Amino acid sequence: PSFMLLVLLASPALPTGRGPIFAPAPIEATDGLCSDVWNLPATDSRGFTYTCGEWIGFWKSKLGISLAAAKQFVADEIPVPCGPCAAGPPVVCTGDTTLEEALRKGCHTVRGDLIGGGASGDIFLPSLRYVYAWADASPGRSPHHCPPPALPHQCGRLYRGDISVTDNDKITSLTMDNLVYVDGSIRVWLNDNLASLTMPNLVNVDGVINVDYNDNLVDLTMTSLNYVGGGGIYTGPAIEVYGNNNLASLTM
Repeated sequence: PSFMLLVLLASPALPTGRGPIFAPAPIEATDGLCSDVWNLPATDSRGFTYTCGEWIGFWKSKLGISLAAAKQFVADEIPVPCGPCAAGPPVVCTGDTTLEEALRKGCHTVRGDLIGGGASGDIFLPSLRYVYAWADASPGRSPHHCPPPALPHQCGRLYRGDISVTDNDKITSLTMDNLVYVDGSIRVWLNDNLASLTMPNLVNVDGVINVDYNDNLVDLTMTSLNYVGGGGIYTGPAIEVYGNNNLASLTM
């Protein structure tokens, strides 16, 4: 990979385990292909096995999301055998999108910035694949206030396609298993109780990656990372992992 890397590791600490989750409550099966797999056993990434239908009922209740969003969530997290429960075409979310909104809506693509907002606890975003830059040229900004030769992004707001999770002492883990591409930068700063940041399929980041001053961060995983652009005029390291006093595992 063609990028600079700065990593400063403090004294290591043992990872903290996650306790067992309770058995999901089943909900009524729905029509279509999902019904064919509703009662099939499905094992998640943490090693727990319930049927697809039980998983859907569990996440619908636990996360307070719609049935369609729960089906998409489970289809993304356990594609075999629950893939047929996918809710339809990929969901594209536009503008500033919080982690909670991305989860609730099942965002496949964010055209704009993904931000922490008020997220708390363990956050899983199995549907998320791409975060793209986007120029907001909505009515009222362009073309009325954007006379030629100006470009739309010079009149409206330009979203760089960043992921920014900062100053949040309620989030404990952030997992984006299927995230592949980020147009902008990834900045995860000053999250006092964040224990793990997991992006195992992330391949390309056009900007920089900064993971700094997360006091309880134990595990950082970016196993598939191949390219980090460094952010144009930015002259510092393309990847900076700094001031995470309990970081025990960095996998790249």
